[in-house]
Amino acid sequence: MKDGRNFASWQPDAVVNNRIQAKEGIQTNWGYRQYLQQHGIQIMNYNTMESCYTLGLDPHTKTDRTPSDNVPYKFNGIFDTSKPGFGYCNSDLKNPYMSREQLNSRLVAPSIHPESYKNMVPGLKM
Repeated sequence: MKDGRNFASWQPDAVVNNRIQAKEGIQTNWGYRQYLQQHGIQIMNYNTMESCYTLGLDPHTKTDRTPSDNVPYKFNGIFDTSKPGFGYCNSDLKNPYMSREQLNSRLVAPSIHPESYKNMVPGLKM
């Protein structure tokens, strides 16, 4: 499932919100907003760890290291058509996207400076 359905939660968000408010003794919307702003990073890390444990994955995010030495290939630019080694594949989504980006990058018009043009043509008065 490439679309993230394995991370889906069927529990309504209102139940989660009510549980957090009851656990922390929050009575108002303003108080709940303040709590989320102050503890947002911890909540996101907790949710990530819970998803990893539920799926049986190694929670490598605790060490801030990638799980392997096979890091993504960094392309030099929009026109870089190199195909890195293991793991590189074409897809029906990537190919039209890349060709559209390459075509859109060519829409930039070059700038013409009159001063530089004047020096190229002898005897031109501007």
